[in-house]
Amino acid sequence: MVQTAGVGVRLHQFQKVTVSDLSAALTKCATNEALQARCSELSQILHNEDGLGATAREIESFLTDQVTTGKWRRQHEARRRHHNNLANRGASGLLRFISRWFCGAQPF
Repeated sequence: MVQTAGVGVRLHQFQKVTVSDLSAALTKCATNEALQARCSELSQILHNEDGLGATAREIESFLTDQVTTGKWRRQHEARRRHHNNLANRGASGLLRFISRWFCGAQPF
């Protein structure tokens, strides 16, 4: 994500990063003017955002559109029933489900 945004260097999984990998990444970040310019641009964009306000609006929208209407509860209960059905089938039921999915003309 950092490399895709142009504001950093992607490294391997933390446990696999070597001293030379880290040194090269730090050197690139400290010397690459294009990367530093992109960091400044992104910093300004993030600074201008109303992150807290946007979060509050999203939460309010979710509560209004999903919770108070009962839509979220219905979806939650449907997911719970589906998961319970899968769990009650056991391994053989799961294998039948997968077989129908991959091999059946109309699996559902």
